[in-house]
Parts: sequence; structure tokens; C-alpha cells
Amino acid sequence: MSKNRSWKDFLALRSVMSRYESKKAPGTPDKSQDDLSVIKVDVERTYFDYGDMDVALLRKELFNLLIRMPFEYVQGMNDVAAVLVYFYAESESVDDVTLNSIDVDDIASDDSDKDRGEISRCKNGQIAGSSTTCKHNSGGKSAADESIFEELEKYADVTNLMSNATRNRMLTAVYHIIKDKYLCLVQHEFKTYLAKNKVMLNLLNREQKNVSVNESIKFMNYTLTWFSRILRRKDDIYFIFKIILEEDVGMLFVLMLKFYNEKNIGNRKMFMLDLKNLNYEFKEEENEIRKKKFKFWKNNLGFFVIAVLIGINLEMLFFSCCVGTCKGN
Repeated sequence: MSKNRSWKDFLALRSVMSRYESKKAPGTPDKSQDDLSVIKVDVERTYFDYGDMDVALLRKELFNLLIRMPFEYVQGMNDVAAVLVYFYAESESVDDVTLNSIDVDDIASDDSDKDRGEISRCKNGQIAGSSTTCKHNSGGKSAADESIFEELEKYADVTNLMSNATRNRMLTAVYHIIKDKYLCLVQHEFKTYLAKNKVMLNLLNREQKNVSVNESIKFMNYTLTWFSRILRRKDDIYFIFKIILEEDVGMLFVLMLKFYNEKNIGNRKMFMLDLKNLNYEFKEEENEIRKKKFKFWKNNLGFFVIAVLIGINLEMLFFSCCVGTCKGN
């Protein structure tokens, strides 16, 4: 494995993140105590297993980032934001001279590492949580742990992991990523999520997988965390995040289809080719569902119109009778 391979994925993700950094900064948040409590619990169980930076400092950055999101917190956002916190902290440890010296062509097709893109999974397509041993104990919070959750009045000098300029870029980028790629799935009682989930289930059941809607709910542990809990390598997480950020939200379900059948990413070129084909199938199935709904409404439009007209006529008849009765009196 090329020692520079992970930097290729870092650079690729950085090119995408820069587009979000240039957008408008978020407004002032107004967090409820319930929101703050849920965020605190989720941050406490965020372990950053994919890296070796100080977890206490990373958690402090994560907490102060999430409490500044000007919308209601949804569980799972911490996993997505945690990867990006690590990404920005890592960006402080390298300089452009080092990155520019990396030979991208040398690592573009390097898939020699046998655990490349490996995910933790059980039998029958059920993906399990990461088997990576956690180095940090979630039980028994110390005084140092509690200091993580001291809210800062200003979003500056949270830790020494990154400069304030980087921290502000991170805040803007993560805000727009969550708003554009996450909230749309969970708003309005998960309407969009359930619609995309139906498309995925149709494709799975076409392959005789026979997954019910209720059974598919467990997939939220993977789709809404952007698979960061099951991918063992940081470079693979960056690779998947870049794909998600560059595509529409349906790609989360295309990736779920892929990981349901495969135990690793494997060769990057073949993986992307498979995703392209799966994405085409996904959009075709989505269009078919849309056509069926349109046909249903078109076929039944006449009945609805007749029912409405009957209702109007009955109302007018009732009104006429009432008027006649009143005049008779």
C-alpha cells in the first residue's frame, strides 16, 4: 500500500469541502435544554476510532460545533460531523508543500492492502458495528470529561486542534452539508427517507432478498451515519463521504445496496463502476414508482371530480331546502 494513499482521499474530500466553505455562514442558534442534553449524550459516545488524535479535544470541538447548528438536532448528526471535525483537525497538521509533493497517479489504482475498505458485518447481509476495539471508556465521566461540555460564549479557541479561521470554515461547511444532505431526509416525519427507502427495498426484493419495511429501519444506523461506524479505515471514510457529498441523497441508499451484498470496497475503479450501475437502476425504479403514482391519480381523477361535484350539489340542495323552509315559516 502506498504511504500516500490516504492523502489522496484527504485531498479529494478537501476539494469538495471548499465548495461548502464559501457559502454563507449560519445564523445564531437557539438550542433548547433537551437539544443540548441529547447532543451531550451523543458526543460522549463518539470515539473517533479512525484516528489517533486526542479524543477529549475532538469531542470538545464536536460539541461546540453541534450546539451552533441553527436547527433542531437529530441523533446521528454527530457521526457525520465527527468525521468532518477530524478532517479539519487533520488539515492543520499538513502543509500544502507536503500535499503537492504527493504523486496521485502512484496511488490511484493501489488496492493491494487486503483490509482495504473492509466493513464489519454479520451473516445474511446484516452489517454490524465496527469491531475496532474502543480505546476510550464511555462509563464514569471524570472532571476532565465534564470540561468538554462547557459551552463557550464565542466560537473561538475551543482547543488547540485548529485555528479559529479553520474552525469558522468548518462551521459554515458542516452547517450547509447537514442542511442540504441530512435534514431533507429526516424532516416531515422522514418523508423523503421513506420514499428513497422504498426504492431500495424494491431493488433488494427483486434480488430475492425479501427485506420488509420494518426490517429496513435498522439500515438507518448506516445510512444516517454515512457508514462511518462500519468502515475501518479513515481513507475509506473520506472516500465514501466525498461520493455522498457529490451526489444527491439517493446515493446513501445506493451505497446501502452495495454494502448489503459486499463486505468491502475493494478496487476503487470497480466499486465506482458498480455504484454507477446501481445508481442507474435506483433512478429507473424511482421513475417507475413515480409513473405508477401519476397513473393512479390520473385514473382516479374522474372519480374524485364526480365525488366533489356530488358533494357540492348535495350542499346546494340542502341549502335550498333550508332557504325554502325559512321562507315558508
